Amino acid sequence: MASSVLLDYRIRLQNPHKHEVHCSRERSRAAWEAIDEYLMPFVEKEKYELPSKCRLRSDNDMFREQEQHKIHFDINDWRCGFCKKAFRAEKFLDQHFENRHNNLVDNSEGRCLADLCGALHCDLMMEFKKPKSKCNAAAAARNRHLCEVLIIFL
Repeated sequence: MASSVLLDYRIRLQNPHKHEVHCSRERSRAAWEAIDEYLMPFVEKEKYELPSKCRLRSDNDMFREQEQHKIHFDINDWRCGFCKKAFRAEKFLDQHFENRHNNLVDNSEGRCLADLCGALHCDLMMEFKKPKSKCNAAAAARNRHLCEVLIIFL
């Protein structure tokens, strides 16, 4: 018994952040809204199939399974599709997913759609009204690079 506890402790020391997710669920959701609204109609119209490793495919999103298990009945009635627990707001359901169903998040590298928000203009999808003071040249170059990389894989 003591040896298994010691082994578990060693494993946790080697991987202290194993279950931590450093990806914004809200920005990932905004990225999906942009993809669904602007890209997917074009993909469907052209009968194009996104490659399996394409970051824009729905099955390559770390939160996709949880997002598909959100049940929205009314303005203040959200339900977990896994355990049927009820919530009065989507943000509380998101917290529930993080606390109770975190094992369903695929936290492998490259599965965070929020990383693509610069290229997908997620801030517009999230309706941020805050004006920016200056254009950040480094951020603009990074966003351009993201756009170019996405186009290469399409």
